Amino acid sequence: MSILEPLSAELQEMLGVAPVELVPLQGATSSDIYEIRAGDARWVVRRFIPERWEISAPKLSAREAHILTTLAGANLLAPGCIGTLEANGVVMQKVPGQVRLPRRPDANWIDELAQRLADIHASALELPYRYTSWNDQVGRPAPDWWTDSALWQAAQVSLRRMPQEPWQLIHRDYHPVNVLWVGDRISGVVDWINACMGPSGVDVAHCRLNLALMYGMSAADRFLRAYTRARPGYRHHMRWDVEESLSTLPDVKPYPPWAAFGLDGLTTQRIRKRLVTFVRRAIERLS
Repeated sequence: MSILEPLSAELQEMLGVAPVELVPLQGATSSDIYEIRAGDARWVVRRFIPERWEISAPKLSAREAHILTTLAGANLLAPGCIGTLEANGVVMQKVPGQVRLPRRPDANWIDELAQRLADIHASALELPYRYTSWNDQVGRPAPDWWTDSALWQAAQVSLRRMPQEPWQLIHRDYHPVNVLWVGDRISGVVDWINACMGPSGVDVAHCRLNLALMYGMSAADRFLRAYTRARPGYRHHMRWDVEESLSTLPDVKPYPPWAAFGLDGLTTQRIRKRLVTFVRRAIERLS
């Protein structure tokens, strides 16, 4: 028996269609994601890889289903929730579009990425989940490959100064692999499992960090300028850049979906160099 046969049977019962075909989708590292095909109909099922999470798969499934249900009708380009599977999995509508990672990001790509994040932060929706840091590097020594000890100490100092900012809905993992495109417009925002109430600077810094590692510091700064245009009055606290940067440590390397979606050629050495530059620029601006 195929490992997917029990899943197919459960999906057929939930969706009221048969037979169904399950096609693996690229881009996930902590879940297995399949497109569900039945005739011309399309859905998506996400099954969590238990060892990648501290929360059980049924609780994760319930959380994501609750988040997607809350977002329904809010025009935030999130997939609609169909339901949860008994042991592990969330079934959702298939959002149109594809991940688009250009070799060199142009102004429209950056602007659109920033505008969609600003739309999320402008939402009045509330979730019962609250921001917590992913950074476990406070008080720890620098990785072996980190040669600038003064910069490491300055980064450690900055982490102890938590900005006092209002909280609102944040995606918590907003970056180019989690948005889908049709033409020159973003058609969908996916992977909402970490969405919560928190400071918008966390989302801005997380996306800036990804852009800096993928394309260099210029792309990260262009994104910040575009976000500020989309959300006048926003002032970015560079402490969040340090927070998100150190959250990637100690194992810094190219994110596998980048190459899967065409942005290949990035090496661990280049990624580490760009990370240090990103932290150095944040510390300079904090000073």
